Amino acid sequence: MNKLVAGLLAVLALAAILVAGWGLVYLPGTMSASAARAIEDLQAVLARDAPRLTLTHGAISANPLTASVSVAEVSLSHANGDVLKAVALEFGIDPFSGEISAVEARALSFAKDEMETRVEGISLSGLTLETRLLLNLAARGELTMEAVIKRLDVTEFRLRALTVTTPNRGELSLRTVALENMGNGIIGRFLLEDLNVYIKSGSDPGEVVLGRLEFTGLNLAEIVAAVRRPGLLPYFTKPVIKKFNFEGFEIRANEIDLVIGRGTLDAIYATNGQGRPYARKTTFLMDDIVMKPRGKSPAMAGFLRDSGLDAFKARLKMVTTADHATRTMAIEELSLRMAGLAGIDFKLGVRNLPKAVFELSLKPEEMAGFMAEMLNATLIRGSLVLSNTRLIQLSLAAAARKQGIGARAVIAAMLDQARRTARRSGSAFLKSLADELEKFLDDPKTLKITVAPAPPFPFHRFQRLFGANAPGSLVRALNLKVEANR
Repeated sequence: MNKLVAGLLAVLALAAILVAGWGLVYLPGTMSASAARAIEDLQAVLARDAPRLTLTHGAISANPLTASVSVAEVSLSHANGDVLKAVALEFGIDPFSGEISAVEARALSFAKDEMETRVEGISLSGLTLETRLLLNLAARGELTMEAVIKRLDVTEFRLRALTVTTPNRGELSLRTVALENMGNGIIGRFLLEDLNVYIKSGSDPGEVVLGRLEFTGLNLAEIVAAVRRPGLLPYFTKPVIKKFNFEGFEIRANEIDLVIGRGTLDAIYATNGQGRPYARKTTFLMDDIVMKPRGKSPAMAGFLRDSGLDAFKARLKMVTTADHATRTMAIEELSLRMAGLAGIDFKLGVRNLPKAVFELSLKPEEMAGFMAEMLNATLIRGSLVLSNTRLIQLSLAAAARKQGIGARAVIAAMLDQARRTARRSGSAFLKSLADELEKFLDDPKTLKITVAPAPPFPFHRFQRLFGANAPGSLVRALNLKVEANR
């Protein structure tokens, strides 16, 4: 039995050696031929559609062990003398079918005038025969670009280590750009990392930095179609994004340094009975916002000095909801927090909105009718709350210094004006407003303004009621209230 097993193993080993030998002898030629045909196809397309461009290359070598073919010293030359060079163009090839599944260009360089561009690598993976045919059809003008994008399936596109340098103007660099899992015109994930833009502008250079930017569910086909649609502005018929987030955004200018630690957008979509999409809920956040003055911003520096702060620090959040069935949209939360200075909270609810608000169906030529419909929308609720009001105190003090009087005198003048207006109008609301304003200015803590009209207030009524002659009518219609320090 042992001799039988040993014999079988020997036969299998011999077969493996023969197969490997056949692969090392036969497959390199097959793979090289496939790569050569791909290059010839590209040269033919260029000759037909871009005759001023010429593609040349060096030796072609195949490695069946890595299922790849390398083409050395690839150059794309223009008749004007511009040349894009790559140290190598590498194809990933199925050694048995001969189909190309991936392409990578390594060590690219391009120079024009004073600008020099270098890329460590550009790669495209997950290619299929369908991909090659689609691109060929697009090159021949038989398919529009948006049609190609909708049918294109690509596992990953990646660009690594890009630098663009212009000695007299500045420099741009980034570490990574990647598109992943693209299908049906939608990019599953877009990623950008470590972007830095340095701009020279006389004696005041500026710089923009972005640590990371990521999109999910980016509808590239819809964006391309929207831009190509006729009209002054692009318009969309489908949602274009599900989520994005960024980290480490900085602007360093001649007057300020602005940093936004992170930002996010989440969108949840729904459809109406006719299958039209709309954003049912969106959440937007920018956090860790820091703004500092630089040498050429004395006013900002003085304000911070008076407030005892070394920088403006803030956080912004907005949450919106929509319901197509009731044609209602609301700002559930719009909040701004400025550390040590102020807090602002705003809410708003609107009903009877045009259907186009929800359905992404509004065309530029329909804008006039849309605006007429908006006048019939109704306000159902709203509120504005000011808190942590040190910013108001500092602003009053700055106004007093400018006029050469004390802060109490400024407050007294404001209250006197409010009370005289209330007496002239005979409005109980304005008298109450003057009382609440006095309470707030005397000890600024919180100020709350609310509207809760019953029934809901149509926007077109503002035109009739908003004015000095009928403040009471507007106040009653809106059920307007102002409350201080409660």
